Amino acid sequence: MWLVDIFTLRLQRYNRATNDTPYATLSYCWEDGGVNFTDLNSSDAHSLTAVSHGAGLENILKACSEAQAFGVTKLWASFLCVDRSSSADLSEALNSMFEIYQNAQVCLAHLRDLHSDPGKYIAQSKWRRGVWMLPELIASKDIQFYDRQWNQIGSKKSLVPFLSRLLRIDRAVLEDSESLPDFSIGQRMSWAAQLLADRPEDVAYSLLGIFGVSMTIIYGEGQQAFLRLQEEMLKDTDDATLFGWQSTSGQQYRGLFANSPSEFTHFGNHSPSTPLRIRGYIQTSSAGILIVGTFGPKNADQEILLCLVGWNSEDDGRIGLGIPLRAWNNRYVRSSPSLALNLSELPEGRPRRICITRSVTARTSSAIVAGYSPASKLSIDPSRYNLSQDIKSESVAAPTPTRESSVFLGATVPLRPFHGGQIRDQRDTNKGRAETIGDDERQGSVKLLENPVGDTSDSPKSSELEGQGIELHRSRPGEYPPRDYNHKIQTHAFACPFERRTPERYKSCLKEGGFPKICDLIRHLEKAHPLPYYCPKCSQIFDTPGACDGHIRKHTCDLRAEVGYEGISEHQMRQLATRLIPLQSKEERWYAIWRCLFGGPEKPSVPFVSSKVEACIRWLREYWLNNGKDVVFEFLESKGCRADGAHWTETDMTLASRKVLDRMIDKLLELSIEGKDGQQDFGKYRGIWDVLQRILS
Repeated sequence: MWLVDIFTLRLQRYNRATNDTPYATLSYCWEDGGVNFTDLNSSDAHSLTAVSHGAGLENILKACSEAQAFGVTKLWASFLCVDRSSSADLSEALNSMFEIYQNAQVCLAHLRDLHSDPGKYIAQSKWRRGVWMLPELIASKDIQFYDRQWNQIGSKKSLVPFLSRLLRIDRAVLEDSESLPDFSIGQRMSWAAQLLADRPEDVAYSLLGIFGVSMTIIYGEGQQAFLRLQEEMLKDTDDATLFGWQSTSGQQYRGLFANSPSEFTHFGNHSPSTPLRIRGYIQTSSAGILIVGTFGPKNADQEILLCLVGWNSEDDGRIGLGIPLRAWNNRYVRSSPSLALNLSELPEGRPRRICITRSVTARTSSAIVAGYSPASKLSIDPSRYNLSQDIKSESVAAPTPTRESSVFLGATVPLRPFHGGQIRDQRDTNKGRAETIGDDERQGSVKLLENPVGDTSDSPKSSELEGQGIELHRSRPGEYPPRDYNHKIQTHAFACPFERRTPERYKSCLKEGGFPKICDLIRHLEKAHPLPYYCPKCSQIFDTPGACDGHIRKHTCDLRAEVGYEGISEHQMRQLATRLIPLQSKEERWYAIWRCLFGGPEKPSVPFVSSKVEACIRWLREYWLNNGKDVVFEFLESKGCRADGAHWTETDMTLASRKVLDRMIDKLLELSIEGKDGQQDFGKYRGIWDVLQRILS
């Protein structure tokens, strides 16, 4: 560091580690064009003569005179003793500024806009509103205040009660800077809440000594400096009041870090000074802030509470703060950032690990409000990234119909209820064909069924059946007798709890169309959502529980970001056997399954499928169960493929019917998603809804 010789006004090197020369510091509002480091460090013999005409030299000479009165021969001032053209010198000065003031014998505070009555004018002084005032005031053992004429008006010791009330800084800190660690991060931030800075980076750099951290100095990064400050603090503290800020802006979603000290103002209003803790641990990563702890339960908006505990207030029963978080894009963001909820009790449950985003821009917040996620634009291979997969069930997929017809395989066939009538046998038109069908022809028929739905522009027969009015039901020979069901469709079907909780993750469950019975739902959970055996530390998956236990006991793996596997475990399946009471209603048993899977008081208002697309899929399945083979039979024969029992076995027809159903459901889901995202016409979707409702009612 550099010091000014008060007799020669020359700069001299000073080693703080080996030199104990006493010095004074000068707190002074520097003016543009005033004397600076370059002026005093010049080798020009006439440099002092040149600066004698510069602005502020008179005040520097006055400061040197006052320093001499206190028995020191060296003076330090930031505008005189810091080479701002050197990044190394600037970084050293800003990172050690608190220590510089702390080791000084006296600090001379020249308030050039202050009159002689400190009680009347000090509150309006520019000095008290600047961010650099805070380290100067707290770190300095002794401060002497002077008005514009360099008349001494008081000392730090004599003005402590007044300064404590004015600046809302605890008196104990003003009297002894060593007591800083006794106060929470939130309360220390509140001391800077109303202070101003000429450059946004100085808000962060002025607080380095207050929190005992060092960081790289980068002028030009703006508010990013304050975010970096918080991240550096997080490396050396577990005080979670760092996350207890409250926003004053209208942005609906934010990251875990505050934008400025002004968001900690409430910590200065009767908040306990003791730190808050998270029941777990905190770790920084490139993806965000990893936190392991017990969180408050989720609500309908997928929100959880980050619990900051440690207070013990007998007056209002508070034990800490709850910070609302919302899941988005495989991480969490802070929702309702203007709120910090008072906790009177702690949540129970197993600890879990989540990743929270550092900061969220206004544009990203608007995207979250609109329901947009970058994940919707990506195609991720779950096996490559070790992600949880929702397992496909046997029958899932297929096309969609128009208002009066079922569109599949590039042709349109009307959907009509069974009337028990006869239809024209299309085989009569093919009498010239051979009586037997070879393997090549049968394979060709199968390939025809596998063509993508709607991809028929190149097919000369793509509209061959359009408008022909082929009946769906007929008297069939041999092993395909007509079925006459007096069938009434189920009015309600239960939703998959995983799909109901996270619909964007478990879209494949929509293809089931709901479950009319609880036993059907349990079979689905066991088949489609088994929880894998995995190591909670490294997230590696194993085939057997024994292999997983053996790996965990070895303690040889490294901690990785939590993947977030979901599913129903074997233990939960055993629990369901005791929780599902036969005398309960179906709805009560569904909610018992929900509590077993997810816990917590939050639950959906109804357990049934709620979207029309799910109901439509369920109705389509009901219809296809009774009539699917008939439709496939008629279609094959209309294409010249003999589909009687001699050439197509029951297994063949079942597989063909199932494949058509799967592709129709896929197409139905595709149309419903397009209608929501692209505001496209819902005509086809509404058409099959109306037709199926009429047929099955």
